[in-house]
This record gives sequence, structure tokens and C-alpha cells, in this order.
Amino acid sequence: MSDPTHTIVLRLDPSAMEEPDIDVRLEIERMLRENHPDIEFFDDGYGFARHSDAMLLTYATSEPARLIDALLKILEQETILGNQLAPAAMVGLAERTPDLEPGNEFANHRLVYPPGESGKPLPD
Repeated sequence: MSDPTHTIVLRLDPSAMEEPDIDVRLEIERMLRENHPDIEFFDDGYGFARHSDAMLLTYATSEPARLIDALLKILEQETILGNQLAPAAMVGLAERTPDLEPGNEFANHRLVYPPGESGKPLPD
């Protein structure tokens, strides 16, 4: 895999999910790998927002446009562990900076989804 240039953060709001479950994280990655084995990425960690209950799933890639397209197809077309995830999801993109100070990991991420929010900072 070439060195990752970007990070993509999927922010999921559990209050907008029918069946909130942390295992959704594993299912999303499994579906990405099964449906798009040609896209290079790795799980770059997960955590929770500081000012809400939102779960933050991070992926590192050198193919951000392709990974975002694949992720959006899953969010908009699939049911995962009883959840339609699009209403609960926000997706942010930033250049990858591996050594950010704790608390600032997502400061540079700008939304690419939902469509009406593009360019805004990813809420933490």
C-alpha cells in the first residue's frame, strides 16, 4: 500500500440510529473490503466525539475520492445491523497528519457529506 495521504472520518450519531451498536464499525469495514477490494485503505482508529455521543471511525487512504464514493454507497444503500446509516452519518476529509495533539485530531476535517453541509468543520 502506498503511504496514505488523507484521513476520512465517519461520524455516526447513535440517537439517529435504529439499533446503535459499536459492531457497526466492523461491518462497515467488512462491506468496504468485500465490495471494493481494489481500494487501498486501513482502519486508522475510532473513538467518540468530545461534545456528543457520536462515534468517530477513521480511515487512512491515498485514494480519498474512491473511498468516499464507496463509503457513501454503503451509507445510502445498505442496512447494517438494523440501521439505515445515512441519517446518522457525517463524513469528513483532511490531509493525513499522524502526530496531532490529543483533542485536535479532527480539527482540519471538512465535511463532504451530507451534501448541504460540505466544507463545514466536522463537529466534535
